[in-house]
Amino acid sequence: RDELAERTRALSDQLAEEEAARRAAHAQLEGARAALHAQHSHTSALEAQLGDAHAERERLEGALADVGKELASATAEFDARSAELGAVRAQMERAEAELRARETALRAREEEIERVAAARADVEARLLERDAEA
Repeated sequence: RDELAERTRALSDQLAEEEAARRAAHAQLEGARAALHAQHSHTSALEAQLGDAHAERERLEGALADVGKELASATAEFDARSAELGAVRAQMERAEAELRARETALRAREEEIERVAAARADVEARLLERDAEA
């Protein structure tokens, strides 16, 4: 009986630790979501800037004879923004993959917590049965 009580306490402690870990993981997940949202906003801004740079490039190409140097500068800016957008998109994909992995880990932790809670309930039920028999 003492052993069962000790096991129950150990399982309760483990359950509390798992719940704390789950909450920490959930908070971390929310932080990752916020960061991902910020990256989405940044990407939208970069896409708008890229559209503006492309319009500027077309205008400059129409006046090629008068503004050759300006066209080269706008082309370089267009290419730089395209590369930056590609880098942001790759970073966003990595963040989304990490978010999916964290969600999977969180689900696994929640399942473990449920298993521990079920084991605790089983131990408590056995203790109650023994107490009733005693």
